[in-house]
Amino acid sequence: MASYSLPAELTVYTADEIQQHLLALLSDAPKLVTLDSGAIEEIDSCGIQLLIHFTTLCESKNVNVLIDSPSSSLVEATTLLNVNYALSLNSKVAHDELD
Repeated sequence: MASYSLPAELTVYTADEIQQHLLALLSDAPKLVTLDSGAIEEIDSCGIQLLIHFTTLCESKNVNVLIDSPSSSLVEATTLLNVNYALSLNSKVAHDELD
């Protein structure tokens, strides 16, 4: 298993650096990657695109991705763009509301 805590800012200004960290997670061929997204305060469409691209890449390599503790900023941005399904946030948010 590999894990990474996403930073507070996931925008066009930080995407390249974060992408390098995310790709490095795959170097050990993990079966699961956990991304702690609870600290995200600012995210733009570039940040969302990066997360979707990374999860798609992982799927092609048979690596499961868990986006853990989605922040309200992440949920709001993906809902606004109608892409929360692409990151499986619907089931995670629904699960968290039941707890």
